[in-house]
Formats: sequence, structure tokens, C-alpha cells
Amino acid sequence: MKLFRATVVVVATLLLLGGCGLGERSPSSGDAGSDLPLVELTGDDAMLMAAVERTNELESFRFAMLFEMSVPDEDAIRIMVDGAVDVASGNATLTVDLGSMFDTIPESERSEFESTFGDGSIEIIQAGSSTYMKFPMLAELAGGSGDWVEVPTDASSDVLGLTGISFESPEDLLSGLTDGAVVTEVGSEIINGVATTKFRLDAVEPAASGGDIFGDGGADAIFGNSGATFVWIDDHGVVRRMEVSFNFFGIEGGIAIEFSDFGSPVVVEVPANAVAIDPAQFDLFG
Repeated sequence: MKLFRATVVVVATLLLLGGCGLGERSPSSGDAGSDLPLVELTGDDAMLMAAVERTNELESFRFAMLFEMSVPDEDAIRIMVDGAVDVASGNATLTVDLGSMFDTIPESERSEFESTFGDGSIEIIQAGSSTYMKFPMLAELAGGSGDWVEVPTDASSDVLGLTGISFESPEDLLSGLTDGAVVTEVGSEIINGVATTKFRLDAVEPAASGGDIFGDGGADAIFGNSGATFVWIDDHGVVRRMEVSFNFFGIEGGIAIEFSDFGSPVVVEVPANAVAIDPAQFDLFG
């Protein structure tokens, strides 16, 4: 699903964010992940890869994400994301709260931020072949008077690029865990009403100090030597939470994501006032 080829948000400058404390949700009575056979959590790399594959095969789920970043002498940035994906129907939703960014932007520059992101709440709805985005700037470019625009789903990532935002899908984030790791069991925890085992993941070979964690660094991109990576796996071998943190050059943060409601259909409501955009008018593919 091309819309969710990203969930790490980039606004003006690249934001790396890290996470804890997403809050507890009510356990789902129809969670397909709990219907799978019980598996042995052996605490090795093969178990981790199998858990990621098993989780990605459950193509309908909800997710909650927390991004945080702290820079010395600057206000901390905290961004919350909620979404749902249903591969079978082609439906998906994404809501991003950028509210904390208003506190970090000088008063003289806020009007530009608001003209792009409005009140700081980004909403994206995917309904099969069409994707709807709540972006004042895009609506203005399209000549509409409202906030919503409609674009072909296949071009949604390119259109988002106009706003300075890109995404990394929850599935891709999970798959990054399988690039090679030393897996160590560190405890147990209840995640949204589901019993899980917590594992710490470390790179097979420690990342070089000051390495580029944004590049194609394989395991080093996730298992840096200045942060930590944890994953919570339930008794059915399904990933319920992952958490990546970092600390380099005085910048601290990371990302946490929790999964729930596996197998639940995603129903969307298409905005009635969306203005259709032809991506070709922006020469995105030329």
C-alpha cells in the first residue's frame, strides 16, 4: 500500500523520534493474532524473523506510534500517530498530531507552518485507488476552498513530498528488525491486554560511532551502539510493540509503535468536499 510507505514524519528537517508510554488500549475481542497457534519463543534471530513475517501476514491491523526528539537547548518535539490498514479492501487511515511543533516554531514563522498544516492535525484516508489528504497548502494549490484534496493512491507519496513529509510503513519498520540481530530476553509485559515477552535486539557487529543511521546501513540503521531496540512478542509469535531509541551528537529520541486489532476490517468515510488533484500538474514524474 503505497500511502504507508512511510510513517516516520519529515517536516522541513528530518525528525527522528523515539518512544515510550503510548498508553493502554482495551484488548480487542476479535484480534486474529490471538487465534494463531501458540509458538515457542526461543529468543534467537530465527524466532524474530518468523515473528515479523507472521505479523506482516496479518494484513489488517491498527497501530499507534509515538515520535520524540530532544535537542540541547531546544524544546522537545513529540508527535503522535494513529492509523489502521486493511490490505484486502485497500482502505487505510492515518492521523498525525504535530501540535507540539507549534511550540518550537518562532512566532514570526508560524503563519507559514499553519498555511501548510493548518492546526497541526494531518489526516489521510485511503479508499482503494484514491487517497484523501487534509492539507490546506495542497488544497490551495488545487484551487479549492476547503482543506481536503483527492489524489491517486499510486501517486500519494509523491504528492506528500510537496509538503515536506515522507512516511515509512509499519510493515517496513518491522522488516527492518530482521537485518541481523543478537536477541536477548529481558522480561515480560502486558501490552493492550495481551501477555508478551520483551526482547532486546543488538547488532551482530556494533555500528561505527557516528554512523549514518539514515543511510542504507542494514542492521546498523536500527541497532545503533548509542541507542537501544526492543520488541514485544506474544505467545502466538506476533509482534505487539517495537521501540527504537538513539542518542548521538547530543540528539536523543526514537520511535515506538504498537499493533492491535489484527484482522479487523477498516471502514473509511470519504470527505465530500475534496478537490481532485492531477499529480502531473506538479511535474512529479517528469
